[in-house]
Amino acid sequence: MDKISGKDFERPQYRKMLRRMMSGDVLVIKSIDRLGRPPLPVPEGFEQVSDRWAKGEISSRKAALQLGLSQNTFLRRARKRLYIDINVKI
Repeated sequence: MDKISGKDFERPQYRKMLRRMMSGDVLVIKSIDRLGRPPLPVPEGFEQVSDRWAKGEISSRKAALQLGLSQNTFLRRARKRLYIDINVKI
């Protein structure tokens, strides 16, 4: 049994199960809520605020407050956006 966040499918036991499944196997889901949470929508103005944060114009706390997000959620999303932008430009 996994005791890891339900934010995505990067779970060791889930990956192990997928590797063991064979053609014709049927996976029965006991409860749909165990498949993971849907992501929250990106707040309007996120790109502009995260750009200001990346340039050092505002703190992550102030950025999060402007967007109505927790500071951790803002940082996770902003870092992910920066990571994607960097990899796309390479």
